Amino acid sequence: MKGRALLSPLAVLYRIGLELWNFSWNFRKAVKIDVPVISVGNLTAGGSGKTPLTIYLAERFLERQTKPAVLIRGYRRKGKGDLFLLTDTKVVPPVENTGDEAQLIYRRLSGEVPVGIGRRRERTARFLLEKENPDLFILDDGFQYRKLHQDVKIVIINVGSLKEPVRLLPAGDWREPLSALKRADILIYNFKFEAEEAGVPDGIPLNKPCFKMSYRATGVVAPELKMLGVEYIKGKKAFAFAGIADPRGFLKALEATGMKVVGSMFFPDHHWYSDRDLRKITEGSKKSGAEITITTEKDLIKLGERGSEILALRVEPSIEDEEGFWEILEELLPFEPPETEQREA
Repeated sequence: MKGRALLSPLAVLYRIGLELWNFSWNFRKAVKIDVPVISVGNLTAGGSGKTPLTIYLAERFLERQTKPAVLIRGYRRKGKGDLFLLTDTKVVPPVENTGDEAQLIYRRLSGEVPVGIGRRRERTARFLLEKENPDLFILDDGFQYRKLHQDVKIVIINVGSLKEPVRLLPAGDWREPLSALKRADILIYNFKFEAEEAGVPDGIPLNKPCFKMSYRATGVVAPELKMLGVEYIKGKKAFAFAGIADPRGFLKALEATGMKVVGSMFFPDHHWYSDRDLRKITEGSKKSGAEITITTEKDLIKLGERGSEILALRVEPSIEDEEGFWEILEELLPFEPPETEQREA
């Protein structure tokens, strides 16, 4: 952190540019499409839980007989141009082309929810609107994407990030200051696997609907995508590795299952694994005396057949006062989901 503190002058320039960019939207118009758009975003660079919440929202909308589609940039993917994972896609493109998060979203939703991948989210939205006719869009990592009109803006706040001073990029991990939350409609405090002890810090608007979110391990993904119960790994010695923004949260998740982490190795967020990386992981696992090698679902997807002997922990979000969350979300949406009508009938 001391090294990054030396970048404070650049953070000042970043903030000036950010404020000019946001101010410009007082005179510019975002593209509005024909169906509602729910944005899931954050204020920090990675590790807040946007993708798990995106999957959660899509699953719940399907249960409510509402057809969602997901829009995602495809950060750090190797493919270029717009790419689409449709409900009738027969051959899914390689993860290198789609990016790890898009692939995870599509697979977790069993191909029932189309995913548009591309920098210009308004363009991918128009294509999916014509091709798939969704009832609404979920815009993953969309809070800073001002070009597409968003009907509901959900912002996730990683509670762990509040333990450190708010420093903007590149001196810190914050993409925007806390004052940007005035643009949000719903705030979600993500406690992950931490005890819910943190209070609301200064600078967070208390007149916004606020909810608490945490993670729970719901299963283990084994080779050939076979699902096992969490009890399968309880008490086992494990070697953990991942390329994610918050490895400490992953370790806490593993420990919460009752397994013993005897060794670990971590890489930068969205890391693409080389054969050399895998050899290091295998050697580290053997030296630690681990019985299993385990990673995240996002990382396992990137390994493909090379990860045939590796397990992945499945983690899902849980929202406190879930019923209240959905009541507010449905009130903010400019249409009434079909299931809501049936429930009130």
